[in-house]
Amino acid sequence: MHELLAPYHIALTVSALLMLVVLLQNFASVAVSHSKDDGTHVAGTPMGSGPDELTFRLARSFANSLENIPLFVFSIVLAIAFAMEPFVVNLVALVFVAARLGHWGAYAANKRSLRSMCFVLGLFTNIGFVVAVLCKALF
Repeated sequence: MHELLAPYHIALTVSALLMLVVLLQNFASVAVSHSKDDGTHVAGTPMGSGPDELTFRLARSFANSLENIPLFVFSIVLAIAFAMEPFVVNLVALVFVAARLGHWGAYAANKRSLRSMCFVLGLFTNIGFVVAVLCKALF
């Protein structure tokens, strides 16, 4: 690893872990959907009739990850580019990834309150981090 990036090793590593989890979400969603397909499913339409079905929850958690994670990863890149304090960047990355993993697990397990709490934790972590990156960039 380049010496300038070494202080951010934790943030970069957990970001890579998060990307792996998203790929696993995709795989799980497809695998479960295909295992439940009785041949009547029309490609391109959601499987499952609602949030009580695992196929629906896995597909939604994957879609939610695709909506939220790119902003986080780009924020990490900007934080490193603006030479933010590595401790802060690493801590934010750990909290965000823990929140996303909690969100995914709670979504799959149909624990709605926990899912919402994890989502809000991740969202507020990301919002606060973006504001901190902007402050670092402007001041």
